[in-house]
Amino acid sequence: MTTIEKASVPTLDDIRIRAGFDPQFRARLIADPRGTLVAEGVDVPEGLTVSVVEPTRPDEFVLDLPPVLQQDDDAELTEDALSGASGGISPWALVIPIAFVLGVESKKWF
Repeated sequence: MTTIEKASVPTLDDIRIRAGFDPQFRARLIADPRGTLVAEGVDVPEGLTVSVVEPTRPDEFVLDLPPVLQQDDDAELTEDALSGASGGISPWALVIPIAFVLGVESKKWF
C-alpha cells in the first residue's frame, strides 16, 4: 500500500471527530458500527464485534479501555509492534477542540 492509499483510509480518531460534527454519520455509526467503519475503508476483522458507546449526560466522559491482556514477563515486542508504539493521545485532545468549536466553556469540565 502506498502512502497516498494509507492517507485515504480514516483513522479511528478521524471517525470520532466526524461523529462529533456530522449527525447523520453519528446515527449510522451508532446503528451499524461495523458496516459504517467498513464503508469508510476501515479494515474490521471477521468475528470482531464493534460497539459504540456515547455519553448520556453533558457532564459525562466515557473512557474506553483495551481488552485485558495476559502478561508474559519474558515476552518481547516485535519490530512491527515497536514501530507502531507511540506516546498516545489524551482524550482531551479530541474533546477540547470539539467543545471549543461548539462554544462549551472549559471551566465546566474541571
